[in-house]
Amino acid sequence: MIKYAKVINNETGLCEVGLGTNNSFYSSIGMTMLNVAQSDIDGGWYLAEKCPMKTEDEKAIEKRQRLDLLSLTKREVFLALFKDKGITPEQLKSQITNPEALIEFEYANDYFRGNPLINQIGALLGYTADDLDYLFKNKKLPIKEEGEAQNA
Repeated sequence: MIKYAKVINNETGLCEVGLGTNNSFYSSIGMTMLNVAQSDIDGGWYLAEKCPMKTEDEKAIEKRQRLDLLSLTKREVFLALFKDKGITPEQLKSQITNPEALIEFEYANDYFRGNPLINQIGALLGYTADDLDYLFKNKKLPIKEEGEAQNA
């Protein structure tokens, strides 16, 4: 984007940028109109062609890490499952055959999206990873489009 700016490091392209509307002030302190961009790595302003930005892979990893930290209470999970599939906690518990998973399921206060148990139970019930992400972001399961199976 074109803004009033002054390059403060020619090698990196780091700039001071005028963010207001007082054009005469910015001109008076030696700023000129330059094509600049704000880095999503350090928040600094740079000449657009030198601006350090995260790769798509880095952005995807950060997004996954943020999602994995989301949590829901047992109540929120069980209400969502009951509303979507009519499954009670007892019915779900009866389907978990691994003793360690059963202990983790039974005695957790909260469920975290990054816990592999969530993916296992979700798959057991026919939910995709995207469905589970939606659940943890919205505290409800996505509404199935017409033609999709509601009760898998």
